[in-house]
Amino acid sequence: MRIICLIDSLGSGGAQRQMSYLAVLLKQAGHDVRLLKYHPLDFFEPFVVSKGVKVDALNGLPPLKRIRAVRAYIRNARPDAVIAFLSTPSLLAELSGLPTRRFKIIVSERSLDIRGPTLSTYRRLLFHALADHVVANSYSQADFIRRTAPWLAKKTTTILNCVDLDEFSPTTSSTADNTRDLRFLVLASLSKWKNPVALVKALALLCKRRPDLEWSLDWYGNRLLRDGVPLPYSAFSETEVAIKAEGLESRLRLRDPCPAAAELYHAADAVILPSLFEGCPNVLCEAFACGLPVLASRVGDIPRLVEDGVNGFLFDPRSPEDTCRSIEHFCDLTREQRLAMGKANREKAAKLFLFSRFLAEYELILMGLVQCSD
Repeated sequence: MRIICLIDSLGSGGAQRQMSYLAVLLKQAGHDVRLLKYHPLDFFEPFVVSKGVKVDALNGLPPLKRIRAVRAYIRNARPDAVIAFLSTPSLLAELSGLPTRRFKIIVSERSLDIRGPTLSTYRRLLFHALADHVVANSYSQADFIRRTAPWLAKKTTTILNCVDLDEFSPTTSSTADNTRDLRFLVLASLSKWKNPVALVKALALLCKRRPDLEWSLDWYGNRLLRDGVPLPYSAFSETEVAIKAEGLESRLRLRDPCPAAAELYHAADAVILPSLFEGCPNVLCEAFACGLPVLASRVGDIPRLVEDGVNGFLFDPRSPEDTCRSIEHFCDLTREQRLAMGKANREKAAKLFLFSRFLAEYELILMGLVQCSD
């Protein structure tokens, strides 16, 4: 089957990682796969190209020219199917099918509409009527789509993220040691919806309440700057100010994205995910695979995966007080309790986030769509 995978870029985001996995898995399954992007970010491109997937780019085009260029590319390639991740690539795929088409379109919903239906939400879902199938990477968003856009209910499916269980695996030497500082890890862009300032406030509370606890936190993620100036949705500047105001410079460090993510997990005792909203976060899947406890916001699909006090802790991301409470509870665990949490998460990952499951669920949709048109 000839398949085009369409995404904005191959930058360091979770959607980009999942699209990279999908393109490679489809290629390895014998499909003719091409990946198309329109922004120059290339964090995952070496991985994709090394696996034999051709990557094409339509960089630097203004919106209207981009629509025409993507449409021309898809129609000239004559694919059997186009799989698009993220809202704008999904819209581009849908518009490329007008007025008629012979290829199938699978679009994605990879976020969570926490504010409920808005005008932009309805507009996005109305365009999904032009697609053959809608894939959400969380049950929460799939449920939202069915409630908000009942005309999409029959063609909406949930496919959870996948993880390379060999690359992301528990370290052979345990870091769960009560004799040293606890090391917390955050892997997320410094965007406002990842909620870094609230986490800083929670950690400042922890210092005041429990000066006996020794810990450090490393936040790895895109600072969302353009020519040194924060983008409108960046929280980098506010986070730096908050860290200095609370006197946490020696404990809380902001770092650039790191391609060796597995090594970061291996050096940590737990992952913290303070987002205001998430569907099925990539970081949670990777942390599970590495056998780490997860301290995370009580949003989206996270409560389906993290049972409070069993394999991690949940908190209200809008409450520094509640976030502090969860971190404090984790700090008071014994080494054996932390190891048990990590072991439970590795077992979950081995059941839920397999490459074989991810590929099989996409191929099932693809085969069904193509057979229906024969």
